[in-house]
Amino acid sequence: MSCLSSNYHYFYFFLFSLILFSITTFTKKKKKKKKKKKKKKKKKQCGESIAGREYIVIDNHFYCSSHYRCAACNQAIGNQVVNALGKKYHPHHFTCKTCKKSLLGEPFYEKDQHPICGGCYNLMI
Repeated sequence: MSCLSSNYHYFYFFLFSLILFSITTFTKKKKKKKKKKKKKKKKKQCGESIAGREYIVIDNHFYCSSHYRCAACNQAIGNQVVNALGKKYHPHHFTCKTCKKSLLGEPFYEKDQHPICGGCYNLMI
């Protein structure tokens, strides 16, 4: 009987070892540390880094002030911009080429790639 009980001891020892091995194997998960890559802010137009440079943000896009210039005065444009005729303007510079009337919210025409108000356009016809 002692021989039989010793076999049970080996069996229980083996079973206990197997359970312990299974628990430690499946509960230990290797934690992989993901390194977060820092996103560099890049200019929308030229793709260069804007770190340490003057830039503006329009519609969540970054623009460097050296490339984002007013078609009328060639100065850097701030956060308010008027896009017309494929060009960018300061709001106060979007005016009729002839009479200098503001064209914000007004219908306009194009003459020699410049904005012209309706009154001046009718006089030219």
